[in-house]
Amino acid sequence: MRHLKYLSLFLFLSFCSSPAKEQDTSTEEEDELTYMELYNLVIQETGQRIEWHGEELETSAAEFLTITKGEACGENDCGKSVFLENSSENRIQVVIQAPFQIEDVSSHLATKYTIEASSKIAIGCSHLCYEGESYLFERRVVGARTGDQPFGE
Repeated sequence: MRHLKYLSLFLFLSFCSSPAKEQDTSTEEEDELTYMELYNLVIQETGQRIEWHGEELETSAAEFLTITKGEACGENDCGKSVFLENSSENRIQVVIQAPFQIEDVSSHLATKYTIEASSKIAIGCSHLCYEGESYLFERRVVGARTGDQPFGE
């Protein structure tokens, strides 16, 4: 469990920082996860990691979005594949929050997506499955608007 305490501390310290850079890991245990490894295990490549601190975002297109779960994923199939579906006739810019708790640290990942009209995309696995433990990352839409102007610009 020591590696999870390091991960929790790292997540806490890097939560509001820029993307993690390569670090010298020669003195660290090999089984520790970095923030970016955590992110890559949980989030699909279709999104872009962003800093989001809970500020209110436009949600005018949220009614057209549905988050669903599919087949098993993760280490030993401990999670379910997560999908985002757009039922509208417009492209939607979306910000998804994925809150989680690892040991005594609660935090979240925030990812922005562009989803085309009447389409469905994979947005990750519902759980981080790591060394026999399972940690839930429940997704929710915190921003959704039509058009080509993404959030944060």
